[in-house]
Amino acid sequence: KEDIVERPTSTFMKEAYTAWDDGPMDIEIIKGEFRGLPIICVIKNENRGKRDGIILIRTFIHKYNQRETNPDLKMISPKLFAELSGFLEAQSIQKVDYAIGIDADTRFDTKCIHSLMQTAREGDEIVGVTGYIRPDPIALGGWTISYLYQNAEYMVGQHRRRLRQSLTSGKVTCLPGCCQLLRVCEETMGDFILGKFGYYPKASDGLFRTVRSM
Repeated sequence: KEDIVERPTSTFMKEAYTAWDDGPMDIEIIKGEFRGLPIICVIKNENRGKRDGIILIRTFIHKYNQRETNPDLKMISPKLFAELSGFLEAQSIQKVDYAIGIDADTRFDTKCIHSLMQTAREGDEIVGVTGYIRPDPIALGGWTISYLYQNAEYMVGQHRRRLRQSLTSGKVTCLPGCCQLLRVCEETMGDFILGKFGYYPKASDGLFRTVRSM
């Protein structure tokens, strides 16, 4: 962590939250700075999948905005909620309006986040926005088989599927996780939708429900 985070401090927390498979999760919280920007990282003791982390952060953000009403914290322990809330309050962040999703192997254009926010502000009915995604010609090589194949896959997924859905129905089935903005609201981060998104299949579930949940 010293290679990425400037002046890091670590806090270990046992049973900080309940993972999406109902198991307790121990974590390490690292605070510090990245290029002068205060940051906080939550490192899980075990890998329970990307979805587990997504549910955790979305639950926290929504509950943080509701903290004056003492909401049910669901999966989050009071000590973890207090630790994360204290970090935001120390930065004078009283409310979180948007959450940005990015993958570790994704590089944003310098104007990407600003453009996503401007699009979301066009109307309150817009609760999710995605940017245009393309493979990296520098990493893959501009005319290699892997670059051409990945570029074709991205174009099909973004133009034929998501763009068509957006134009015909005004909504899409999902946004790519590597470049997305979600408005923090009940429709995106409420208990009901996260309960559906975070359903962990049971042994008694049929094949269709199991595959859909994974």
